[in-house]
Amino acid sequence: MARLIYETKNSNMIFEPKLPTPEVEVEYGQTLAEAKLKGIEDAPAGVWVFKDADHVVTDQEVTDQTKFELIFQPADNKKYKSVTMCVPVKTVNKSEVVSANATDEMEIREIEQLQSEAIDESSSARRIVVNAEKKAKTYGEILTSEDLTFTISDSEKEKLLPGDTVDSLGLTLKATTIVQEDILSGSTIDEDGDDILGAYGNAGKYVILKDNASNSNYDVVVRPAFLNVSPKEAEIEWNAAAQYTYTGNACGIEANVKADSLLENDSCEIKRLLNAQRTEVGSYKALAIGLTNANYIFFRHETCVCMEYEILPADPEVTFPTVEVTYGDSLRKAVRTGQSGNGVFRFADNTAMLTVAENQSEQEMIFTPFNPNYKTVTSSVPVTVLPRKLTIRPRTVWRKNMDRQLQSIPGQSVMEVWQGMIS
Repeated sequence: MARLIYETKNSNMIFEPKLPTPEVEVEYGQTLAEAKLKGIEDAPAGVWVFKDADHVVTDQEVTDQTKFELIFQPADNKKYKSVTMCVPVKTVNKSEVVSANATDEMEIREIEQLQSEAIDESSSARRIVVNAEKKAKTYGEILTSEDLTFTISDSEKEKLLPGDTVDSLGLTLKATTIVQEDILSGSTIDEDGDDILGAYGNAGKYVILKDNASNSNYDVVVRPAFLNVSPKEAEIEWNAAAQYTYTGNACGIEANVKADSLLENDSCEIKRLLNAQRTEVGSYKALAIGLTNANYIFFRHETCVCMEYEILPADPEVTFPTVEVTYGDSLRKAVRTGQSGNGVFRFADNTAMLTVAENQSEQEMIFTPFNPNYKTVTSSVPVTVLPRKLTIRPRTVWRKNMDRQLQSIPGQSVMEVWQGMIS
């Protein structure tokens, strides 16, 4: 990888490093926070974090090459900038090398090789080769001898002795484990000591082989096939509601496997529950990831099951004020008393000017909490409108005229002169 190159002499500048695009791998059921990044060895010191760290990558997102926002935070943030890039994600722990069919064929050839080595070539019995048929079951379904069937070609039928039919072979088949250490919860043991699939076995792949051929006139060789036992779908029940009201505490969301969707005596639990402990107002998805019993899967083979829920704002504790305003002033200048609440009070129309005739009229007031986890509320508040006080002063010209009157009419009182001026 190319090392970081800076083409400047100014050591006080903050630079954006040239970073490699990492290869991101995540196991099925893991979140982006648990992803492994490859190819970042030559990057400068720092931390790589996904913006949506709690997200669980789905098969469809891998197929569509959906890109996720990855942020590089340098250790020396005084010299280097943080960098954001979008990268696709690759999931692992899935068969990516050999197809299932190809793997089956390889294993069947190995089993046939072992069978051929065990055949007694000195036997005088007539050899007939038949083909076991591939079968599929779901964990918990009953498997009977009638479920294990085989086919025989016309050329092999011609080897039957006169009067004999395919039924004359007395052939029965068995389904047994490939790896002998695997323990079947519903198995039995045959006369040869092999584990035989009985009522049901664990989810997985089993080989169908010859069990017995009662007619000693024939040496029956069975070409093996596989029985695939698929996991059973488990039903999930949520102890959750679609909506909650903010309290500051987690909502207590839980996810459990429904007991009646399990076989008798089985136990199964959710491995991980993510995003269920949110406390702030918002919309969320709680994720139930993985099951502790490998014999069970989520509906439609999903890697996780989600539950959408929402936390709504709570009602604030608020007391609206008593309001007085003087005629001629807008409501913005009103005097408020007796209010309580951690937030801002304002009138819906702060510019309104009320008259004395509108005294005690109700005006809409809005309270907006500082904490966004609480609702904005409104109330109709009566407003007391006070008359504006006026101070009346005599005009200066009247004063001068009064002085002249007093001088021209000796003995006249001030009141008499004043009454004469205004009459």
